[in-house]
Amino acid sequence: MATIDQTHLVEYLDEMASRLGVKFAAVSVLTEAGFDEENCTVTARGELRAVSGNEINRNVQIVVTVYDTQKRVIGTSSTTVNADEFYQFDAFE
Repeated sequence: MATIDQTHLVEYLDEMASRLGVKFAAVSVLTEAGFDEENCTVTARGELRAVSGNEINRNVQIVVTVYDTQKRVIGTSSTTVNADEFYQFDAFE
């Protein structure tokens, strides 16, 4: 299986992140294709950081959406970072 770095394709909703007082750091997106090119695994990793200070004021949901070459949604995943458990940064995958 070949692993391909697709980080250059990442698009951020900077305005929304700014409104929530957070930013993304150390983000990477890797695809791993098997024998069938139609089926591959996409892994997105990174850190959510507070823009200022060490805390965030509310829970933040991180949503990763994957598109094919025709701009159709082919996969989605999400995780929630809880404000009451957050300190400085939170890693996600």
